[in-house]
Amino acid sequence: MSRNVKTSRLTEAALITGILIIFAMVGNFAFPFIDFLYPLPALLLAKRHDYKAAIMALVSAGLIILMLLGIQMGMYYVVLYSPMAAIMGYFISNNKKPILAIAAGSGAYLLSFLCLLWIMQAFLSINLVDYLRETFVESLKIQENLFSNFEGMQEQLEASKETYQNMLEMIILLLPAVIIFASVSMAIINYFVAQKMGKRLNVSIEPMEDFSHFRLPANISLGILIFLAGTYLISMTDFVNSEALSSNIIFIFQILFFIQGLAVVKFMMVKYKITKLLRLIMLILILMNGYLNLMVTMVGLTDIIFDLRKIRNKNRWLN
Repeated sequence: MSRNVKTSRLTEAALITGILIIFAMVGNFAFPFIDFLYPLPALLLAKRHDYKAAIMALVSAGLIILMLLGIQMGMYYVVLYSPMAAIMGYFISNNKKPILAIAAGSGAYLLSFLCLLWIMQAFLSINLVDYLRETFVESLKIQENLFSNFEGMQEQLEASKETYQNMLEMIILLLPAVIIFASVSMAIINYFVAQKMGKRLNVSIEPMEDFSHFRLPANISLGILIFLAGTYLISMTDFVNSEALSSNIIFIFQILFFIQGLAVVKFMMVKYKITKLLRLIMLILILMNGYLNLMVTMVGLTDIIFDLRKIRNKNRWLN
């Protein structure tokens, strides 16, 4: 490696370190929702130079973030996002298939999330479920204070309280499945945005296959039967909560079928040349309407069985 290349590599690693620190500061003090893009600069650096440069930037940024934000807030970025960024950066820099980079990133994020929960419980005495319950109680107290002086609002407040309570219990019950899908979503979003931004920065990252051709593995039906049989066998023991396990498995498969159903809908919209504006309107309607949700889920299940798009032998998403 020439001296100029080494200098460029170190300079860009230092620049990415600064950008990571800015991401953390902005996410912590102004816009929390920007946090999920924290790995993005490291992914671009990994592809532009190599994953070692990305790891160097992540470690440097992590140390500075710990000093600036403190251990408690700094660990959030160091533990939760840095491993995913490093692992995805490795796969991207070595030109691996997008599905492999996303799968590895999802696994890293999931393990990091569990590790963060353990650290919170062991060293900070913070339990995620208790934290959610306390947040729920505080939210209800704020509503009670706001509506306590308005006549006729008590009944509505009681109805809202019951609705929120049921919602909270459902979230807690399905928390494992939610965490799994959050992990996958984080990896997909970061890969997709990195690939799009890479085009503007002359950083070539292999694009994902078109979503309209997404298809679950052909043997997913066998997987469903295995999961159902396993759930039944586990329900005969007291090893785990069988209700929670079965609810999470059902929820996971519902989401998978819904995603494949969305792919079928997009395939048909592209096939019949529906305008992009109308596609967006239809997508918003599907996401906001429970009945359309169910219809799309059933379309996804039907496509698994009957191959509505006739792409069973053409799917390259998982190859």
